[in-house]
Amino acid sequence: MKLTYSIKKEDLAKNIHEILKTKLEISTRLLNKLIKNKQITINQNICDTRCTPRQKDILEIDLSYPEDNTNIVAVKMRLRHYLRRQMVYGS
Repeated sequence: MKLTYSIKKEDLAKNIHEILKTKLEISTRLLNKLIKNKQITINQNICDTRCTPRQKDILEIDLSYPEDNTNIVAVKMRLRHYLRRQMVYGS
């Protein structure tokens, strides 16, 4: 999935990092992942988020980066609340 944002006149005093945080409300953690995976472009060129864009530049963010979930371990859990609720309500 791609997000596209056209730089406006009021954005000219901000760098790309600030635009992503304020206008698009990108979290710091997501922003760091996007920077690391080079998923932020200006006019289809990979950019440094510390740079200041020009008016009518097209800022694109590609959210289809690979996720590493090898640190997530499946854990068997007892579902007491769910089982107790079934016995009480009979559903």
